[in-house]
Amino acid sequence: MLLTAKGIMLAIRLPLLLLLSQVMVRTPPAQQYAPQYAPQPISPAGMPGYAAPVPVTRPRSRRGLWIALGVIGGVLLIAIILFAVIAANVSTPTKTLNAFCNALKSGDYQTAYNQLSSGLQSRVNESQFAAAASTNGTLGKVTDCTVSNVNDSAGTGTISYTVASGQSVVADYILIKENGIWKINSQQPRTQAKLE
Repeated sequence: MLLTAKGIMLAIRLPLLLLLSQVMVRTPPAQQYAPQYAPQPISPAGMPGYAAPVPVTRPRSRRGLWIALGVIGGVLLIAIILFAVIAANVSTPTKTLNAFCNALKSGDYQTAYNQLSSGLQSRVNESQFAAAASTNGTLGKVTDCTVSNVNDSAGTGTISYTVASGQSVVADYILIKENGIWKINSQQPRTQAKLE
C-alpha cells in the first residue's frame, strides 16, 4: 500500500475539518431554549416520566398483641385456679362437721379425732376416743349420719346419727377456730338414743 501525498493530506485534513466545524458552530445559550412546560419528575431509577412506585404496605403484625393477650390470659387462668384451690381448702364449720360425720361412719377414728379442738383432745386421747366411738356405749358404731343447721359464721351445727342398734341420736356442736382451722369444741346431745 502506497501512500500518496494526496492521500496523506486527505487523511490529515478530514479529522481537522471535523474538529473545526464543531468549534465554529455556535451553540446558543441554554436559556434561549427553556422548556415551556413543567419538568417531569424523575423516578429513583432515573427514568423521566415515570412516577416512583407506591410502596406496598403490609398490615401491621398482631403477633405482639396475641402474645400479650396469651400471657394475660395465662396469668388470669392461673389466678382463677389458685383462687379455686384456696377457696376449696378453706376450713369451714360445714367441712369440719362433714369430715367428722364421714370419718365416724367409715370407722376412721383418727380423722374424726383430728376434727376435735386441742381443748377436747387434752381431755381424751385418741385411743380412748376410738374405743368410745366404736361402741357408743351399748348402742354400737355410727352407721349413718347427716349434718344440718350449720351456721358457718357462728360456728354451730347439728349432726343426726344412726347407730348399729338402729337408734338415732341428734347432737348440737359448737366449733372454734384454731390456727385458721375450724375444730369441734363441744358436743351437746339434743336427744337421748331412741328406737325409730
